[in-house]
Amino acid sequence: MIIPARQQFNYDTAIRYKPIVEKIEKSKWKKFPVLEIGSGGSGISDYFNGQVIGVDTDFSKTGTKKNENIQYVSASAVKLPFQDRSFYQVICLDTLEHIPESTRREVIGEMLRVTKNGGQIFLGFPSGEKSMKVEKWINYFFKKAHGKDHLWLSEHEKNGLPKIEDIRQILKDYGIKKSRFEIS
Repeated sequence: MIIPARQQFNYDTAIRYKPIVEKIEKSKWKKFPVLEIGSGGSGISDYFNGQVIGVDTDFSKTGTKKNENIQYVSASAVKLPFQDRSFYQVICLDTLEHIPESTRREVIGEMLRVTKNGGQIFLGFPSGEKSMKVEKWINYFFKKAHGKDHLWLSEHEKNGLPKIEDIRQILKDYGIKKSRFEIS
């Protein structure tokens, strides 16, 4: 795992990427490109030394490119511009909550479509009533300090946080057996 320079280090992001990076580095596919949906300006490339294909609709929201190991592809997660079964490892971290609930099924379907047989998909998102309460609380104080809602937190509220049981059902509907996925 790469540890970014102090001025670039974000411990909050590192905590979320660390378990994914460890699994990728232990996998037999670690030498192959990783696809990250909703990567923003750097995503996992801040912590992973391999090649990353970062997909996002707007890279400008999250800063400038910091790493040479990420290649930007401007596209929607609803229609990924890749052939079927193109990647062994697909990541979608802190993105589903920015996608309308009515579209999440399609996005997960696209991730499954571009993942090679036997490959891995890593999904990470805030979920549950406690998460929503904490986000509303943080947004309240952000608004008090800045006079406006936090862009991302207000998007979470508008779209609703993904529910684990809904994601589990979507995976089952696509034919993914319970024994083939882990939710923690």
